[in-house]
Amino acid sequence: MKIRYALIASVLLLVLLADIHPQDTFNYDMNGSGGVIYADGETGLDLTFGMGMGYKNVFTSLLLADVGLIPTGGGDRYYMDAFSNGQSRCRDRVTGRFAPTSACHGVKIIYAVAGDINFVLPTGNLPQPFIGIGIRGGTASTAYASFGFIWQRDNRNRYFARLNAGKELFQLGIGTSIKLNK
Repeated sequence: MKIRYALIASVLLLVLLADIHPQDTFNYDMNGSGGVIYADGETGLDLTFGMGMGYKNVFTSLLLADVGLIPTGGGDRYYMDAFSNGQSRCRDRVTGRFAPTSACHGVKIIYAVAGDINFVLPTGNLPQPFIGIGIRGGTASTAYASFGFIWQRDNRNRYFARLNAGKELFQLGIGTSIKLNK
């Protein structure tokens, strides 16, 4: 399946490159977003930072840091067991064994990198919808589909809302991108 996505992306890139004219320029930007993530059966806060490149109605994004903060509040499986000497330890209800304290409370950090190619649908209205495909490496490694909206506030800043969905992956976020070239 990943090969199919790579072939589709390659064909679309060739179509894009066939329409390049010397007077046209590529746009480069930095982007960041925040939102929620569901990855490998866990839900938490998602923070991303990356770089992007755009040309006409096509833009790509390379997320160098896709960090998920997953609360590990213990749920039903882990609990703090108090002893008669006043000490307490985290314990697993299923196995009865001691568990790391972080399993009873704390935050699990998941990390990934991702890249995608997106196409802005030429509606002429704001916000403009976009669709795309991408691939993610790290936690919840998968190919994914992307859908969202872009608002262009001025010549340098864009705002976006996007949804990425793939096998064992769901991301919903809002963010901004700042153009690096004029």
